[in-house]
Amino acid sequence: MHLPARPAHEAARLAALRQYAIVDTEPEPRYDEIARIVARAFDVPMAFISLINEDRHWTKAGIGYSGSIARDITFCTHAIEADEVLLVPDATQDERFAANPLVEPEGGVRFYAGAPLVVPGGHRLGTVCAVDVRPRTPKRELLVLLGALARQVVELLELRRRSKRLAESVENARTLGELIPICAQCRKVRRDDAFWSSLEGYMSDRAGTRFARGRCSECKPPASPSPSLGSAELSQLPEDFDELPEVSAEENSATAAIEAALRDLSLPEAELGEALTILDAQRREIDELHRVSAELSELLAGIRTLGELIPLCVDCGKVRQDNHYWSSLEDFVEARAGSRFSHGICPSCLRELYPDLADAVLSKQG
Repeated sequence: MHLPARPAHEAARLAALRQYAIVDTEPEPRYDEIARIVARAFDVPMAFISLINEDRHWTKAGIGYSGSIARDITFCTHAIEADEVLLVPDATQDERFAANPLVEPEGGVRFYAGAPLVVPGGHRLGTVCAVDVRPRTPKRELLVLLGALARQVVELLELRRRSKRLAESVENARTLGELIPICAQCRKVRRDDAFWSSLEGYMSDRAGTRFARGRCSECKPPASPSPSLGSAELSQLPEDFDELPEVSAEENSATAAIEAALRDLSLPEAELGEALTILDAQRREIDELHRVSAELSELLAGIRTLGELIPLCVDCGKVRQDNHYWSSLEDFVEARAGSRFSHGICPSCLRELYPDLADAVLSKQG
C-alpha cells in the first residue's frame, strides 16, 4: 500500500484546522445536507465531509459512513495533496490503493472522487467526497459540482469561525460598557475578582488597549526632553496588535456554481427540486450568517480604537482624543465604549486617608 507523504507545511495546516474548532463537534444539518446532495447527484452509497487531523480521518457529515479511522489508509489523505479533485475510477487498478485495506475485501472501495477543502491561506483541511463499491467514470459536471460543494463547506466553516471570534471579542469588551467601580482618590478600578488596578491595566486586559506614554502640552516643561506625542510620531509607530476579523460581503459564488452544476446534470425533476430546495435554504442561512457577522463587526467598530495605541500623559494621566483634545481616561472610555463609572474609594486609599475608620468600614463590606 502506498502511504501518502505528509504535506510540506503540515504543522501550519494543523494549526489552521484547530482555528476552526470543528473536529469532534456534533452533527449539523447544514453539512449533512451537502453530503446528501453529493450522494444523490453521484448516485453512490457513501458520501461525506471529512477533516484530517494529526492521526485521524474524521467525518463531520456522512451518508453510509460516520466516525473516524486512521488517516494513513484513507483516500482523503491523498486528496489533500493538491487543489484539484482526486478521481479514482477503479481503486483495484490504481497502484496507490490496490493493496489498501479499504479496497482489498470483497465489496470494498472501488470508486472515489474527493474535492479538497481549501481555506483562506491555502491550507487543505479535508474533503467533500463520493465513494462507491463499483468502478465508475463520472461526468465532468459531477466533478465541477463536487468542487463547488467543497467551496460551500469552506464558506460555512469560515463564517462559523469569524462569527465565533467576533462574539468572543464582543464578550471580552462587554464589561467596558457596564458600570465600573473607580476610586475617586487614586483612580484605580475594581475588577471582578475584587482586585483593584489602574484603569489602563483594566483596559489592556479587557480590550487589548496599549498606551503611548509622553507628556501633554500642559504638563510638558519648556525644556523637557520628553516629547509630546503628535500625529506624525504616532503614524510611525508599529501596528503589530491583532486585527479584528473582517467579514466579506461578497455574494456567495459557491451557491451559484452549485445551482448551475446541478442544472447541467439533467437530474430527474424531483431530485433537482429537492436539491435546489436544500440549496436555497443554505443560501438563506449563509446570508443570515453574513448579517450576524456584519452586526458583530459593526458593534466592535465602536470600541476598536480601545485596542489601538492611545497617547497617555505620564504626569496628569489624560489621553489625547482624535481632535488633539486631551481629556481624562474615564471620559475617553465613556465616549468610546459607553462605560459608566461609580465613584467611591478603594481599600488602600481608605486606610491612608481614614485609618481610624478603615477597619470598621471594610469589615462591614466583607
